[in-house]
Order: sequence, then structure tokens, then C-alpha cells
Amino acid sequence: MSDTGQSISSQLSLDELMAQYRRLQSYVGWTEEDPRRLRSLRGVAERLLPELVDDFYREIQNHPEALRVITGGPEQIARLKRTLKLWLRELFSGVYDAQYVSRHWQAGLRHVEIGLPSVYTHVALARLRQGLLTGLQEAWPGDSVELLESLPALNRLLDLDLAIIDCAYQAETVARERRAERLAEVAEFGRRAFLDDQVERLICKACRRAALALHGDVGSAWELSPVGDQFVARCIERMSDQMPPSAQAGNVGSVTSDASTCPGFAVRASTALAVADFASKPRFQANSFQLEMESRACLCVAIPGSLRPFGVLQIDFRRPKSFSESDSTFLQSIANVLGAVLSRQQMEERTRQTERLAAIGQMVTGLVHESRNALQRSQACLEMLTFEVAGQERAIDLIDRILTAQKHLHHLFEEVRGYAAPISVKRVPCDLRAIWRATWSHLESNRQGKSIHLVEMVTSEHTDCVADPNSLEQVFRNVFDNAIHACPEVGRVTISCELLNVLEVPTYRIRIRDNGPGLSLDQHYRLFEPFFTTKTHGTGLGMPIARRIMQAHGGSITATERFEPGSGAEFVVTLPHGSESISLS
Repeated sequence: MSDTGQSISSQLSLDELMAQYRRLQSYVGWTEEDPRRLRSLRGVAERLLPELVDDFYREIQNHPEALRVITGGPEQIARLKRTLKLWLRELFSGVYDAQYVSRHWQAGLRHVEIGLPSVYTHVALARLRQGLLTGLQEAWPGDSVELLESLPALNRLLDLDLAIIDCAYQAETVARERRAERLAEVAEFGRRAFLDDQVERLICKACRRAALALHGDVGSAWELSPVGDQFVARCIERMSDQMPPSAQAGNVGSVTSDASTCPGFAVRASTALAVADFASKPRFQANSFQLEMESRACLCVAIPGSLRPFGVLQIDFRRPKSFSESDSTFLQSIANVLGAVLSRQQMEERTRQTERLAAIGQMVTGLVHESRNALQRSQACLEMLTFEVAGQERAIDLIDRILTAQKHLHHLFEEVRGYAAPISVKRVPCDLRAIWRATWSHLESNRQGKSIHLVEMVTSEHTDCVADPNSLEQVFRNVFDNAIHACPEVGRVTISCELLNVLEVPTYRIRIRDNGPGLSLDQHYRLFEPFFTTKTHGTGLGMPIARRIMQAHGGSITATERFEPGSGAEFVVTLPHGSESISLS
């Protein structure tokens, strides 16, 4: 777990532990003179340590329940003796700072980890205490008054050490119980998740469950955009009525995927990110959403997907928060379940789509076969009829219209069959600039009667890639044709191209913008629906086919949200470079 807060255990931060230690010092009557008095005992105590340590481990041999945690034989006992000697020596150092407390706390945690019953820590410390007190009294060479003044300080210090060890036992016990509860929570969420076919409801359940379990103020899920440059809110669950009312997914636009943000770092590093306090750790900046929520701390993990991360699951806190490994493991487990369900649903949807397309393709193939003869017969009859009505302009005009309608019907059959057919991508080295220029040239007849120019704004040093040039030409043709249709008599179509590093993958981002009236809200959301069109003779399959082609390349095509009248329409095409030899700094 990446954590900007300093943590020494599953429950307490170092600052919290030190504050607790200070309170315990006050409780046992620790004085400013105690460190000096303990240092005065160091010389004599040092000579006692070898026999104390040997006696300690001889006695363990008589207690099978304590001995069973020592599984490494004589070598482990030798290591444990060295560790115990260091621990005893540190008692008389006179330095009892945060690092001292942390080391002795970790020693207590280690006892829990190896399964030593807490009762043995008490009797072990009592044996060491008795050995030290007896040995110091017997070996003390100086004034007994000084010794009598120093021994209470040693007792207070040993009482403090025992209290720290007890706290470690209690904290780890609570942590284990919490981990067990959270494992059960994840299992229950997973069981229910795979039975839930409502994606939005499932995402919101994950946000709420995680926020409740971690005592967070806001749980949110963010979807990585197709371009990979931002995250879009899918669900925001507020745990308090005191949160701003605008904290809803529909009211929050998007946040950048820059690595300085929590979602951006979590996705790029593929690890949980915990920020204990934004105010004291400027490396990770609170984004606009977190600033509005007055977030002080957050825990963020990636939601894995089949090809790339789906997005992130994030819990925000309106107060500084120390995070444990258990916290990040729990949230990542919820995200993993969510990612597995989303991937399964996406796969099932792709399977259903493939089956539907196969059925459509089979139906259209049969329809075309059966109707071809009828169309050919009707066309022959119409051509013969043309001779019969020679000189009758009205009749000839009607015949031409019928022939045009037949061509449109044949074109519709071919479009539907092309949409239903499997997309076969044959990748070869090619040049994007050359492809879009050739496509623009081929559409010269579509621009007749208009003065429309193509304006190139290419910032990339090169536009080469590994892709299917024929498929890409079809994508450019559909987008250019829509732009030409939307442009006024004097128009402009602008195409820009830049090479970006999207999640460590070199990717082209191509923007195509016209100066037409733009897209309405309804057109924007229905643009990629099969058979949706605003053209008189359109089939409504051009953009759905373009999307399938880009998905087959591992890229995407989207329409920018530009709903102001006269703003023009803009399409964004992303295309992985496709070559392993290219690198971006």
C-alpha cells in the first residue's frame, strides 16, 4: 500500500502511539529524572545480561506451550537471545523516544504473530524484572541510596513496556476480528454481486458498503474515459446529510487522470493509494471534487478490467485518517469483485451483440439473395418501360426515382450486412496522415456545391502506426461525410493529431471538428445507435460501424459534449500506435 501517513501498526499511527505512551508515563508517575537514573544502572546491568538471557531460555524449556512457538531450533534460539539482550540493553539507554516505543510495540506484535499467549509475556517480564532487581542489588558497588532511588524508575519503565505489549496484543486482536468481519463482508458482497444484473445499482452498492465499513464520509466510483485522460463519476454515495447537495454523480463533471491525483496514481501504479492528510502531504493534490467535499484524507484503489482498468473506487474522509494494510486490502477486494462482475457483464454483452449481429447477418444475406432476382427483374422492366414512355418527361422522372430508390435499397442491404459481419483487422505499417488525406480526396464529389477545406493541426513528429488502413479509411470516411453534410456552404473541417502516453501505451488522439450547427443532446447520446440518422438517405450504420472498427483496434471513437448552437461537432478518435519499437518520454 502506498501511504503518505506514517503508520507502525494495523491500528495506530506513530504519533497516536507516542501520545498514548505519554499518557501512560503520566499514569505510572514517570519523572524527568528517571532517564538519568536508568542510565546510572547501565554499567552494572550490562554485566548481568548474559546470565539473565540464558536463564530466560532455560526456563522456556520447561513450558511446552511457550516452547512450541520456537520452531527454528538452536539457530532461532541464538537469534532470539541476541534480540532479547538488545532489548534489555535499551532499557538503560536513557532514550525513550518515538523510535524506542515503536520498536517495543513491534516486539509485542511479533509475539501475537507467532501465537504466544499473552499470559507468557506477563510471566516472562516478571522473571526478567526479578532477575534484574536481584542482580542489581547483589552486584551494586556504590551507595545503596542511589540504587534505591533508581530501582523505582526501572519498575516504572518495565510497567510501561508491559503496557505497550498489552496494547499491541489488544490492537492486533481487534484488527484480526475486523479482518474476519471484512472478509465476510467481501464474500457476501461477491455472492450478491454476481446475482445483480443492474450495473449502476451494483456500483453504488460497492461505494456504500466500502464507505460504511471504513467509516468514510463519501464513497465514489470513477470510470476511466476511453481516451484515458480523465475519470467520469459513475456513482457518489454520501454518508452524511451535511455533505454538499451537489455531491452527486450527475452534478460532478470529471477529474483528470494525471498521476498527481489519487485516481490517476492508483490506476498507473496498480496499487492502493492512501493519503492520510492532504494538508501535510502536498505530493498528491485533492481534485476539484475532493475540494468541494472538503476531503482531508482518502483511500483509492483501481477497479481492474479485462483489457485495462475500469476505473477507481475511492473513499474520502473529512478528517485526517491513518490507514492500515487491512483497510487497503478490504477496499481492493471490493474493487476486485466489482471489476470481475463488470468484466463478466461486458463479456456477456459482447457475446449477445455477436449473436445478434450473426443473426442479422444471416437474415440479411438470405434477404439479399432472395431479393436480388426481384430487384434485377424490376430494374429490367423499368429500363424497358423507359423506351415505352420515351418523350414523357413526367413518366421518365418517376422511373428515375424508382431506380434511385432501388439503388438506395441495395446500398442499405450492403450496409446492414457490413455492420453485421465480423470485423477483421489486418494490421500493417501505415501512415495516418496519408489515410485521412486520401479519404478526403475520395469525398470530393460529396463536397460539390460547397467550399469546404480540410485544415490539419498535427503536433506529433510522426503519424505512422500499425493498423488496418482500409478499416481506418472507412472510419475517416464516415466522420468526414457527416462533417461535410453538417458544414454550411463555406465550411471548414479541422483535424488534429497528437501522440500521447495513455496508461503507458503510446496512443494517437485525433480530433475532427466541423463548423456546422453541432449536435443536440439527443443526437449526442444516440449517435452510435444502429439505424439512427439525421440524413434523408442515411442508413444510420456509419458511426456504429466506425465504433466497432476502433474497438477492434483497441481504440475508441467518441463525440465531444458541445451543445451550444453553432459550436460544431467534434469527434475524438483514439488509436494505439501498435508498434513495440516506439517510446515516449
